Amino acid sequence: MLETAIKEVGFLIANYSDLPLALDAVNLALSQGGNNWLTNQKAFNLLLTKALESSPLLGEPALDRALQLYPNNIIAVTRKASIIGDKNGPKEALEFLIQKEIDLEDSIIPEYLAVKRTLLIRLAGADPKADLNQFTKGMPQDMIVEIAKQGVNHAWLHMKSGRQYYHLAPDEPQVAYQFGRNLIQMHLWETARDIFRHLEEIDPKFMNFQAVYAALNSKTKTDTTKFASGEILDAIQISPDGKWLAWRKWLEHPWEQVMVSDLILTNLSASGSNPQSLGDAILFKWSPDSNYLALQSMTSTGLGRLHIITVQDGSRYTLPPEYDIIDFNWANNDLMIQAQREHQILLLHLAPPKLKIENELAWQLNSNVNQDFSWLTIKGNTLIVYRNQQKYRTFDFKNNLVSFTGWSPNGNLVVIEDTMGKSWIYNHQKGNIAPIEIQGQFAAWGGDQDIFWFLPLWDQLHVLVGLNSKGSIQKYYPYSLDNLYYDISIAADGETLALMEDHKILIMQK
Repeated sequence: MLETAIKEVGFLIANYSDLPLALDAVNLALSQGGNNWLTNQKAFNLLLTKALESSPLLGEPALDRALQLYPNNIIAVTRKASIIGDKNGPKEALEFLIQKEIDLEDSIIPEYLAVKRTLLIRLAGADPKADLNQFTKGMPQDMIVEIAKQGVNHAWLHMKSGRQYYHLAPDEPQVAYQFGRNLIQMHLWETARDIFRHLEEIDPKFMNFQAVYAALNSKTKTDTTKFASGEILDAIQISPDGKWLAWRKWLEHPWEQVMVSDLILTNLSASGSNPQSLGDAILFKWSPDSNYLALQSMTSTGLGRLHIITVQDGSRYTLPPEYDIIDFNWANNDLMIQAQREHQILLLHLAPPKLKIENELAWQLNSNVNQDFSWLTIKGNTLIVYRNQQKYRTFDFKNNLVSFTGWSPNGNLVVIEDTMGKSWIYNHQKGNIAPIEIQGQFAAWGGDQDIFWFLPLWDQLHVLVGLNSKGSIQKYYPYSLDNLYYDISIAADGETLALMEDHKILIMQK
């Protein structure tokens, strides 16, 4: 009777007292013998309640006593792991859970998973080399994948790889993709290539893998050399055959407080060759066959002069001074020149190697002219094609048009873009318009009527690809650009690329 009374009083005191007195009262009650299920259950419930309501410092002794009674109670185990994590670190807490999990598989609750998830993330932050997989037993696969996704994304923001998180779910495409991007951000090119190859095996349609490999090749297989720097440079143009480079160097005349340009021509195929100075130039363009460089200069009275340089021997032909040159372009190796003479606008047609005017037509100023005297203009959402100053064709689009390129080297194609960034190809010979179904934008013309195209990969990264006349990708080039450079020039075969960056000319070669 006395033992029973002491036991009841002990439980009563524990029920109405705080820790640590409540723990002492429960221990007193348990010491009175009668170790039965009802007594243990009552003691456990009291201790667990008090432990959960108290701070870890006061609650841990009561929690330990409760675990002695029921070692595998999931709520008590969860709380104990949380306390261990705060006191001794996440690894020790997770090791504690490993010991318990053999008997906990059928009683996992959300609170337990939440604590374990937090401990995993803390461990990854504390020890970048820790193997997280050994601690994932009992966690649903979708939770593991979600942890892995968040982990590799977090690593991206902090310029880290997130390797630990990747190994949690290496066969999850989104995880592998982000991990590969993290590696690229860290310039671990070959490791990134291995990850993207693995991703391609998992899901061949996940992304454009050829574009990724081209971007990686640009870092591992493309030679980049600094060609010129330290001056005010612009307007680089590489010859279509890739053998010559022309660019403008700006010189300041302090006594006149003006800037004067000097067109520089360098033979890229002859190592150590001296650059040639071609004088002031406001505009210059290569012939499609690379044999000629046409340049426009300005006289002191503001009149435009046109000079044609024969690259092979350096000879120069200058149009008669009676023509005030306004604009010019090459089309199929013919030179189409818009000029003014005695207040009359003319179109002059030259066909090198004959350096003389073949045709002289009364004209109105317009865009680039091809070899059959056709040119384009846009009005709202309509593309208008003129031929010999007469309206020849019209094409209506859904959205307003914003721009179109010059003619392709053979004078047949033009690329048009609308306000939504959608592009089309106008084929002059066929008289039709074909949409370019891939994203991106026009970069430059290749040989004949091939198109160089900036293909977006992710964020600001673009890969250079070659399109055929139908707008389909036919080749990936090992050039990737973080910004879309407007001062960029590409040889017709794509083997050499030149661009201007921070007053430096960079030459990239496969």
